[in-house]
Amino acid sequence: MKSRDQWGKVARQWHRVGQPLRPSPDDIQALEQFVALAKAKHPRVLLLGVTPEIAAMKWPVGTRLLAIDRSIDMIEYAWAGPSLAGASGLADAQVACGDWRNLPIEDHSRDIIVGDGCLAVFDYPTNFTATLECQHRVLSPGGLFSHRFFLRPEQSEKTETVFDELRAGCIGNFHIFKWRLAMSLHGAIEDGVRLGDIWDYWHAAMPDPAALSESLNWPLETITTIDAYQDIDTRFTFFTLEEARRACTPYFKEVRRHVPKYELGERCQTLLFEAV
Repeated sequence: MKSRDQWGKVARQWHRVGQPLRPSPDDIQALEQFVALAKAKHPRVLLLGVTPEIAAMKWPVGTRLLAIDRSIDMIEYAWAGPSLAGASGLADAQVACGDWRNLPIEDHSRDIIVGDGCLAVFDYPTNFTATLECQHRVLSPGGLFSHRFFLRPEQSEKTETVFDELRAGCIGNFHIFKWRLAMSLHGAIEDGVRLGDIWDYWHAAMPDPAALSESLNWPLETITTIDAYQDIDTRFTFFTLEEARRACTPYFKEVRRHVPKYELGERCQTLLFEAV
């Protein structure tokens, strides 16, 4: 059993987290098309995390799904559980707590691996590379790996610009703002961005979240999701598109790419790779 950690804060407010931090119908439709390309007749799928939208999507008939999350809390709060039995093409759906860098799965025992933004929690290159190596190990020859990457732009935008657009009401929702803020504070790919620093910058610039909630007509409970970052030393790693491609190239060959049409969609692209 894994010990509970700061991800418990995220888990307990999971129902407040919205798009694009969670996948949209556009993202899910693209992923359904991607997994349909699998060569296996009854694919064995590994889901990194317990993203409910992915677990409950349409799978090829006879799919056997195993979801592995590093957080007990996320499993308790977000795993769809018994409701998945026999639904959406699934023949079986199980969940386990484990480390994506050291998966308790036999070599070449999975035909598809999918994840939604979860690789952002690993520093680069050490732990990100260890995760990719492990995924490559458990994939069958020619197996598919699909991941929605949260991508920072090649030319970083100024943090002041993000706040100016927030105050002007030019940003669609708080989660879009939160990701833009985080990416604007991001250093080099090896540095990432510390969650506690995101909160500190936010709190200094917006000490009265209730006033912002009223002025933009955004739910205060959505705005306060950022409080889960307070005093947290964990870092997020946001690649540029080209950095993501280079990081995956030693293990996978890019097959397809999906750019969703929603606001910030260009920074939430799903890439499909084949194991090499």
